Formats: sequence, C-alpha cells, structure tokens
Amino acid sequence: MNLKKILRFAKKVAPVVVANAPVILAGVAAGKEIVKEVKNTKKPTA
Repeated sequence: MNLKKILRFAKKVAPVVVANAPVILAGVAAGKEIVKEVKNTKKPTA
C-alpha cells in the first residue's frame, strides 16, 4: 500500500475509532477487573 491510500484509509477509520474509543476503553477496563477477580478467587467453580 502506498502512503496516499494509507492516509485515505486512516481518514475513513479515524472517526469510527474516536467514536468507539470510550466503548473500547470500558471493555479493556472491564477485562482487567475480570482478570483481577479470577486471580483473586482461585477456587474451582464446579
């Protein structure tokens, strides 16, 4: 891919990424919390 195509693609994608950033960040934060919980509770759930 040449630079012009990459820039055009970036311009298309940027608004979507910015719009979804809060959702993505919330998902990452939730994922970290879940990992913490799993590490804290090492009892097997049966």
